[in-house]
Amino acid sequence: MPQIFISLLALNLFLAGAPGCSDAPLERPDQVDFGGDRVVQIAVPKDYDHGKKTPLLIALHGYSVTGYVVLAITGLRDLNDVENVIVAAPEGVIGDDGAPSWNIEGTCCNQHDTDDVAYIVGLVEEISSVYNVDRDRVYVFGHSNGGLMAYHLACERPDVFAGIASLAGPTVGDSCQPSEPISILHIQGTEDDSISIDGGTFSTGVPYLGSFAGLETWANHNGCGDDWQDGTPLDIEIDLPGAETTVTNNASCPPDIGIEMWTIEGGGHNPGFHQDDFPSELFRWFSFSAQQK
Repeated sequence: MPQIFISLLALNLFLAGAPGCSDAPLERPDQVDFGGDRVVQIAVPKDYDHGKKTPLLIALHGYSVTGYVVLAITGLRDLNDVENVIVAAPEGVIGDDGAPSWNIEGTCCNQHDTDDVAYIVGLVEEISSVYNVDRDRVYVFGHSNGGLMAYHLACERPDVFAGIASLAGPTVGDSCQPSEPISILHIQGTEDDSISIDGGTFSTGVPYLGSFAGLETWANHNGCGDDWQDGTPLDIEIDLPGAETTVTNNASCPPDIGIEMWTIEGGGHNPGFHQDDFPSELFRWFSFSAQQK
């Protein structure tokens, strides 16, 4: 009996010290420097719990601006605390023209030959090695050149990202052959004089698809049908009256895959977003339309 008692006591002491078997909170990491030589803005929720998986949103800026700017103009800089998500905004490489951009070969703004797909995937891995990232809920938002990069990531690494959202960054051509389905949200202003909602051609001579035609291409990639439905309009643009943004979604996609378009009626290339409403609506879409893979 004494030997049995001692063995049970040792077992209880061992289990008390094992990971996940104690009520004591895990220590919160304090690392905020990521991305090597490039600047990365990162915002971790104030209530971050290292014992729970947390979603990660990568925000990609447009041509010639910075990660700080894309967080500021969209309101995504405060999303970390509102929705309990880690938000990271890396910066593109400064090219031959002196402006930071993302390298998507043959499109509007590639001024360098950096492998930005490898860089961004590596950034996700680096952040995940420090914080408890939910790898089934890693998302990308991009504006303009950053939106092009988001689509490029969807083409090349849908295994890493559950969904992408592009604001005024079009789908280029039909050469993309993603290895698996991925949720897509496209946001476009009808009065965008930089990227036309109807499609056009970059200064490089490369054509890009109209917004809805691009979504039809992605619906085909994802194995969706042709059942397009109207959703509830949104009020996300501060300078336009009422619920100015119409919503169109594909209701015939596989489970946990969303294809949706938000058309900002009267909106331009750089919309003035409601700083509370737009981030929350965006993350709501990610949460419900780009679910666990």
